[in-house]
Amino acid sequence: MGGVALVFAGQGAQYSGMGKSLYDNSAAARALFESAEAIYPGICDMCFNGSTEQLSVTINTQPALYVVDLACAAVLDEMDVRADMTAGFSLGELAANAYAGTFAFDEGLKLVGRRAEYMDSCASNNKGYMAAVLKLPNAKVEAIAAEFEHVYPANYNAAGQLTVACGVEEYDDFVRMIGESGGRTVTCGQRGVSQPLYDGGVGAF
Repeated sequence: MGGVALVFAGQGAQYSGMGKSLYDNSAAARALFESAEAIYPGICDMCFNGSTEQLSVTINTQPALYVVDLACAAVLDEMDVRADMTAGFSLGELAANAYAGTFAFDEGLKLVGRRAEYMDSCASNNKGYMAAVLKLPNAKVEAIAAEFEHVYPANYNAAGQLTVACGVEEYDDFVRMIGESGGRTVTCGQRGVSQPLYDGGVGAF
């Protein structure tokens, strides 16, 4: 039999109520959530009861997903399922490293909190959108982006799926040109929107 690999989710996988069933049914997951609560008071309520809008704000999303990622892994540990290797999508790389023992859970959570704060601060000074472009070759998307001053390829997800960062003023025109070229855009999020659910203390949401 082959080995077991865990791939940890990144930003974009969040949803209202995430982790609640883990907390209710797993002692290991519950202990992990309670450890997170000691560092970030309110994180459990945010995961379990936060709205989609609140959970989509970077400074809320990233710490919450880090905790839920590792809560899922904790449940597997309870079932004697241990991964031989790990990987992660963007933010999920930090959860993967925590799982692998590169750093402790609490150290990773504080790191994720800082990462989210810095990303949110950067975004607040550079308002715009992130959009996945589908149904076009990546080279075509790059060529269209090059016609704008503030449109940049950001994530090469796969052939025919390229995520771009786009300034607010140029977004509508970029989307129009993608459509005229036979492509489709899916807005991933808006940069520069800061609506933390919780306040107070170092690393608070």
